[in-house]
Amino acid sequence: MSSSAISFLPLGALLQTLPIGSKNTNIVLGFPAQADYEKHNDPHFGLNIGRYANRIANGKIETLNGKSYSLEQNNATNTLHGGSKGWGRVIWDGESFLRS
Repeated sequence: MSSSAISFLPLGALLQTLPIGSKNTNIVLGFPAQADYEKHNDPHFGLNIGRYANRIANGKIETLNGKSYSLEQNNATNTLHGGSKGWGRVIWDGESFLRS
């Protein structure tokens, strides 16, 4: 992989490297390997959050197209970042790096 490539991990289509500037400094905060993200990534470093970001109060969408929806409550009484199995916890199939 080129040192100026943007790279992703399959887990959550996680952004692992984003080199910036003439020295290709990686500005992504995270772990060196996918296994580390699987064990310790409660801060959601680099994850593509998915269907929605932030918290949905009380795990409920009151009205969306005339319907109410109850969601998993994974952050006290709230739903956070798509629940415990949001898009950031899925293994994606695609290119692992991009070249400019």
